Amino acid sequence: MSIKSNYGHPKFTELMEFEAWGVFEFKILQIISSFAWILGLAIILASFSYHEYFAHLQKTKRQEIFKRDSFRKLCLLGLILVASGASVSVHQLWLTAILGVAAILLAIVFVKSLKTQAAEAKESKN
Repeated sequence: MSIKSNYGHPKFTELMEFEAWGVFEFKILQIISSFAWILGLAIILASFSYHEYFAHLQKTKRQEIFKRDSFRKLCLLGLILVASGASVSVHQLWLTAILGVAAILLAIVFVKSLKTQAAEAKESKN
């Protein structure tokens, strides 16, 4: 802001009704959301790397290893973190909504897979 004129007074200048508008940014939320999607990508990368190594050790096809629950659960967890973190990071409302819905749907699939595994483990014990 600069004042270009005080209308000729040699010593005084008056400033009235000054307003500033801006966007409030909550920095900690941005840090947490960035951490979430970066962590999600790291989990996905680690899952691919570990299961690739595991396929090499067992001398099996990658497709067989990548169909296992251990791989799918880690990838689902990573995708949940990526979608939820990215939904908070973006500034377009429509993209936030799409990513938020995707994160919720992925979380539902993840919980269902955990329940299915727990039920199968219980049946195998009986």
